[in-house]
Amino acid sequence: MSDFEVEGGHGPEFQFTSLNQDDRQGIVMLSADANQAGYAPVTVNGLALSALGATADLDGQWDYPGGGLASWRHIAATGRDIYVRVTQKGYLFPLGHRAIVVMVVERVLVPDPVKPDWYDAYLQVERYIRVLQPEKNYPATGQPFGNNDWPFSSVEILTTVSPLLDAPRSSPGPDCPPLGGASGGSSSSYFQAFLPTSGGSAVPWDLVATDLAGHKVHLKIPLYFFAGQAGGYPVSQYDGGGLAKFVDAYNAVPAGYRQAQGNGAQLKLAPEAGGPANGTTHPLVVLTLGAASTIEDPNVPTKGLHYPSPPSSTALGDQDQPAFYPVVAQAQVHLQAADALSRGSFSDSSGDGVVLEYYAAYVANGLGDTAPPPSNPGAVYARFADAVAGNAPLLQFPADAVGGLGCPNGHMIGLSAIAGPVSGDSTSGASAQDDLDNYASSGAAVPANYFKQLTGQAQTALSQFLGGLPLGGIVKEFVNAKGGAPNITANLDQSTGVLTVSYTLTATLASWPGSAGPQASLGTVFEPASDDGQFQLTATATVAPDGTATYDVAGSVDPFTLNLFGNVTPAWVVTVPFNAVSFTATNGQKPQVQVSIGTVSFEGVLSFVNALQDFLSELGGDGLSISVTASQLDASFSLSLPSIGMGVFSLTGIALSTGLTIPFLGGPALAQFGFASQENPFQLTVCMFGGGGFFSIGLGFGGIQQIQAQFQFEGSFELDIVVASGGLTLAAGVYYSYAAPTSSGVAGTTTLTGFVRLTGELSVLGLISISAELDLSLTWTSPNSVEGTASLTVTIHLVFFSVSPSITVHKQFSGGGDPPGESAASMRPAVGAAGPDGPVRLPLPPVKPVLFHDLVNQGTWDQYVAAFGA
Repeated sequence: MSDFEVEGGHGPEFQFTSLNQDDRQGIVMLSADANQAGYAPVTVNGLALSALGATADLDGQWDYPGGGLASWRHIAATGRDIYVRVTQKGYLFPLGHRAIVVMVVERVLVPDPVKPDWYDAYLQVERYIRVLQPEKNYPATGQPFGNNDWPFSSVEILTTVSPLLDAPRSSPGPDCPPLGGASGGSSSSYFQAFLPTSGGSAVPWDLVATDLAGHKVHLKIPLYFFAGQAGGYPVSQYDGGGLAKFVDAYNAVPAGYRQAQGNGAQLKLAPEAGGPANGTTHPLVVLTLGAASTIEDPNVPTKGLHYPSPPSSTALGDQDQPAFYPVVAQAQVHLQAADALSRGSFSDSSGDGVVLEYYAAYVANGLGDTAPPPSNPGAVYARFADAVAGNAPLLQFPADAVGGLGCPNGHMIGLSAIAGPVSGDSTSGASAQDDLDNYASSGAAVPANYFKQLTGQAQTALSQFLGGLPLGGIVKEFVNAKGGAPNITANLDQSTGVLTVSYTLTATLASWPGSAGPQASLGTVFEPASDDGQFQLTATATVAPDGTATYDVAGSVDPFTLNLFGNVTPAWVVTVPFNAVSFTATNGQKPQVQVSIGTVSFEGVLSFVNALQDFLSELGGDGLSISVTASQLDASFSLSLPSIGMGVFSLTGIALSTGLTIPFLGGPALAQFGFASQENPFQLTVCMFGGGGFFSIGLGFGGIQQIQAQFQFEGSFELDIVVASGGLTLAAGVYYSYAAPTSSGVAGTTTLTGFVRLTGELSVLGLISISAELDLSLTWTSPNSVEGTASLTVTIHLVFFSVSPSITVHKQFSGGGDPPGESAASMRPAVGAAGPDGPVRLPLPPVKPVLFHDLVNQGTWDQYVAAFGA
């Protein structure tokens, strides 16, 4: 409010008085009761009594711990108040800075609303808050967990005087969320804890918070004013239970009234606990405040965690400390290490960075294994808010960054002061919390959960090795020097502004699959050569102040054997021994993969290929072909067989082929088997019919990846009976194709195509000739779409007369359910119905198929039958 305002109306309806009952009672108690804390008599500068009223100049000043009435100045002339000033002591909630609410009442001249030339003298009021304690240090007396969930050593309020406040409200509304409580002696008639507003909006308080590393964080945030008195007791005498309703109410207030923009300021959230320098410091996007009391902290549930003994009311009163304290409810930050490794912005559902919450065991007990139970050797200090909600953000590495040596993607569930972001099971919020608790208490992550295998379309983020092996399955345990998990660290050089990010993974190898689980029947697919074999990967990203980045990646895997589809027949088909695998990559250059392969052998139903290879080698012919490039391993074997002929039966172009492709830079591993090929189909002749085709199938670790098959035939028949001659030719074929969903998220496709071609001709004595040709093709594509084309051409030649009529029909059908997505034809606006975003659209009932009798009525059909049916 920028001007004085009229209170209570005009004239005889005017009800406003400068003091209310609570003000008068407080003045009497503090100035007349010598046993009252803060007792002081009122100073009388002047007093005169008359029949017209008192003329007085009174001044009262009271100083005592806690909240309540602080001062009263009253000037009146002949029974008319001229100037009244009342101040009420309290605190800014939840920071705890001492402040006062000031109410000034003055009699001013205002033009009469009925007679503008006249002036009326009305009492006008203005209110504002003055901060008495601009700077406050932390931890404050009695703060239950110190700086563990309030990472600031001090907060300085820059807005020492608020703008003029809005008038009191009988009941706070949605734009002024209440914290509960009655006026409690407040001269302003506000609720005991209220949100100061000016011009209908919450007052933003400018402040500078200094974190434990000395970083200055400038914030602008709404704060409540706590009047500090209830039932005549100062707030310092409140116990935690008495404050519970205010603390709980504040933590339930919409986040917009508790948030401040961080503008990228560096904020140290926790001690480094022996981890990398600045490992717990992150650029702040948004800070959300919470409130705690001496026995209640929203970041620490009481279950299984110890609260310190609360201080006495006397101890709080001696320090003039209210029994409430600030905490960080949430901190939205950017994780520079994750941003650099993913070559983008690592974000959760907030869309800008990630939202963190303090980890309860850290708040209660700190970091390390020397803390009281539950200890925290994993040095976990924060958890991801989205992980708690069952939607943990995914840290996904570019395929060319770590390639076929395994994309170590994972869903991030928490932050460790030693290891950095920690991954885990994200199938539910409870699973994520369990994994974080287990890691924190043991200091070691479980690889099977850290690299949780994904399913369905989420396979785009699958943590995999060599194009399909789950990284969490082939890794037994992490043996990193610190943290018991892959270390992700970031180090910012303050002098140059260069950010260096590193990812280090060292783990022992394990056979996969194990003895349990759905793949156990396969036997062993991945088999380490020794029990102490290791998987090592190091990625380093250097980001300059202008945003340009360089990347260096190096990795290696100790010797192992790959049994494609397991070593249990009949699924076992190929064994590939890897004697050595290493990988290096630098941005701007092609990745370099060094692979040493032993002798590849075919197993199970394909074991005969090994004998054929030896036989062909002795003859000097071609056998197994192996090619290792910088991007993949290719092993192939093909065998051509001689033609087979027997009477009217002939089979030529017989060829068997098998091959194996193992990518090093992403993509699925693929084993292919074929009979003939699309380029060189087999040929089959039986009597007057001849045809050919091919068949091929591709298998990956996830099952069938692709199938192609084609077969077509053609036959001819001729007739010659002197007076008439002719012939008939029939050709038909079918082609089938299936492609599984790709790792990039492209949906799988299935196509089935068939055709029939029929041609015939007849000539009689060379005078009349008739020929006809019918072409019919039909194609089905997934999910349920069929289209076909039919063409009929008839040619009639009679002596000098010739005619060639033709008909072509193309039809397309969809059935068995609508394709993905909602078609416009299936929706329509409901008449007279409207929603917040426009007309409410309701689905139509299923469309009834159109049948023949719907298009042709019975009378027309009867006439047609009578004319042509005889």
